[in-house]
Amino acid sequence: MYSSGVTRDGRLTDVGMSWFLSSVNGRFTLENNGGQQETRTELVNFPRANLTIALAMNFEFNDYLPLVQRLYQLLLDEQWSGYSDKIVVTGDKTSDALIVAMQNVFFYGSSYYDQHGKPASENPQELTDAFAYFNQQTRREVVSSGLKESLDRFEDALNPRTGQPFIKTGSFMAEKLNQPSSLQGPRNYHQSGAIKFFADYVTMYERDPAFPANLRFSAPFESQIKKWAQAWDRTDDSYVRQLWITPYSNLDQIDARLRQTFSGAEIYPNLNRNISAVTWQLILKGNRQQAAKLAELSVDLYPQSDLSHALLGIVKVMFRERESARAQLRQGAEIRGWAPVFSRALNSYARAIADNDRVEDALELLLLTIDLYPKDATLYESVAELYSKAGNKVKAIEFYKKALALDPNLERSKQMLEKFEQRP
Repeated sequence: MYSSGVTRDGRLTDVGMSWFLSSVNGRFTLENNGGQQETRTELVNFPRANLTIALAMNFEFNDYLPLVQRLYQLLLDEQWSGYSDKIVVTGDKTSDALIVAMQNVFFYGSSYYDQHGKPASENPQELTDAFAYFNQQTRREVVSSGLKESLDRFEDALNPRTGQPFIKTGSFMAEKLNQPSSLQGPRNYHQSGAIKFFADYVTMYERDPAFPANLRFSAPFESQIKKWAQAWDRTDDSYVRQLWITPYSNLDQIDARLRQTFSGAEIYPNLNRNISAVTWQLILKGNRQQAAKLAELSVDLYPQSDLSHALLGIVKVMFRERESARAQLRQGAEIRGWAPVFSRALNSYARAIADNDRVEDALELLLLTIDLYPKDATLYESVAELYSKAGNKVKAIEFYKKALALDPNLERSKQMLEKFEQRP
């Protein structure tokens, strides 16, 4: 139960006896969930924190995780973050990748220490090799010359097939930082995160001339960490850690506070999951003024998020600002590399909006999406269904035919055309 399974090719499954093993903010975490008709349950255990969060609800398909995350946030004064979450915004893809490497080291290394109370290895040569691997793979020129390959290596460094150098590095750092003589005693890195974890480790060994050189980081990396730590100290404050936005929050106050706190910072926390979720709730409620406030904040703070541009585009549709909406949707598509997943997401959003009795908004969104993805047959089928729902038989037939012209195998479109032909 406390040990992850391993695949034949040496990768962790993060599952032990039906329990999910993960790391939330570097805490060793056990999770189990289940559901049956009309019910859902969730159990999350943080053994070292002596905390268990249990949840049950009489709504099988509701999103329960925000409730668990909010309880965690209130009890521990920490934003809930997993190692794969984009926690830090840098505005630079190479820096983003370096943050991923640091998060992998921190989340899995700290989690190992949290569980076992000791580093994953105490073998001097293994530790030397682990730090050497990190230093080599996080050289900025190495990362920038092969971004995808670097990210793959950062993931591999957590798995037994590579000897888990990142876990060995992170758990060793955690042990050193938890010694009473280290920086005036243990600090809450579960709260402050990977950047402070690395920055304090650098500070610790810089104060000790006898600290082994092979267990230090490269000079360029040290310099970067110190700069980031200064920005993080300013932007990851108690207000940000406790912030939980809802449709009923004072959005003007939140907007002003976040813009002021993050202004001019090289890096700052990524709050876009919460911001985007509430923006979407406001869109579904038809509250376009408040949705616009949050959507514009999201785009300004997180301009590289395709979701931010998509939601602002939808808000512009609600205001019938067609060209502004088109520009935002196009920007989102470009960020996504024009991948079909973006058009599918917009299609899904349009259907949800239509289900909330706003067929005109949904149609406008789909027609703009078709302008961007003119070869996506499912978009035409969705438009046809909405025209049919609105009672416009002529337009429905037109778009079902367009859908079938692009994909003759769309059974739904075939069936609907046959029904229309049978009607008087």
